[in-house]
Amino acid sequence: MYTEKDSNDLTYFIYFQLDIILHAFKELKKYLGKKTNEFQKIAEILEKTTWGNTLNFIQKDLIKKAVKEPGRIFSAKEVSNSYSISANTARAYLAKLAELKLFLTTKDGKTLIYIAPSDLLSKLNSGKV
Repeated sequence: MYTEKDSNDLTYFIYFQLDIILHAFKELKKYLGKKTNEFQKIAEILEKTTWGNTLNFIQKDLIKKAVKEPGRIFSAKEVSNSYSISANTARAYLAKLAELKLFLTTKDGKTLIYIAPSDLLSKLNSGKV
């Protein structure tokens, strides 16, 4: 409307669009900061446990997802696709988490699936598995 009243000067429109873009960047920065803090909290909890140093970034990220979504089902194929790693590597990472009793395992037909237990966060906080 200001553009039409001011001899089709697009400056108002450009400023409006830039404000929207700047607001979107601020929201993105806030979101990324929140996600970083969530991961750091889980990482700090893991570092206090005896097996925290034995887990890699992907395993820690899987634990973070499991804490946020108790009962979530993980498969080697899903992990492989999500992290661009081979299915065998994904299977090994999940098997290690199950061996540490951080994830539960069951079979769906011939496929071995891994389940995030509902008490995972309390296990991490206590350091006892």
